[in-house]
Formats: sequence, structure tokens, C-alpha cells
Amino acid sequence: MPRLRHWWLGPVLLSLACTPSRGEHATPSVGAKQGGEASQAPETPKTPETPKTPETPKTPETPKAPDESQWICERDEDCTQTCALGAVNAGWLEANPNADDCDDGCYWNHDRVRCRDGGCVTVDAEGNIDRTCTRRPRSSDD
Repeated sequence: MPRLRHWWLGPVLLSLACTPSRGEHATPSVGAKQGGEASQAPETPKTPETPKTPETPKTPETPKAPDESQWICERDEDCTQTCALGAVNAGWLEANPNADDCDDGCYWNHDRVRCRDGGCVTVDAEGNIDRTCTRRPRSSDD
């Protein structure tokens, strides 16, 4: 009789293996009736779609500080005159030779340049700073 002692364990394990887990719905084949008809499993309620959140607008970039290296100087000899940019640092101009493409601008050899307060400036005949040829911005197509 030792074989019959656990005879009930087989059907129990089989019934557990064939039933859906908690939270799952039975498929029609699992809950089939004896007449051959499949029982209707309750429909899973549709979860409402969560509304899409609008994209966060990009933060505008902080404008970059202008490159001051083109005007930095220690003495008058550090400065040179350009057509497009006015008075600039001569060393900077050597490193950026294409920066002075222009047809109409400051006068190359007619204007005088000086180093004032650590920056290259163009001066007129009276020694006043010529604002039209001092710290001229680079054109947008550079």
C-alpha cells in the first residue's frame, strides 16, 4: 500500500499547473465546457492612455562672450590695422589671416593704431579713439 499513500498529489499538482496565475485571465481553451464550447473569458479592461506630456522647451544657450583675444595688447607694436575689423592684435591676425576679407572698411595704412587700456584701438589725428574702426564686429558670414 505504500504506492497509494500519495495518490491524491498527482491530480492536485495537475490542477495547479492548468489554472491561470493570480491576475491572469483564463484563455478559452482552459475554461472549455464539456459540450465543446469555449467559455468566454472576461475582457481585460483597457487602461486609459496617459496623455502625452508636452516636451519641455529647450533652454536657450547663454550667449558666448566675445573673443577678446583679437584686441588684447600690451604696447602699440602689438596692434595692427585691418580693413574689416579695424585695430586688432597683430599676432591674432597672423593666426587668423582670413579674418580681414573686406573691400570697404577701415584704412590700412592711413589710420593709426594704439594700445589703450590693454586693447587695440584706432585713433584719429587728434589722438581720439575712432569708434568706427575700433572693436568692429566680425561679419556674420565669417
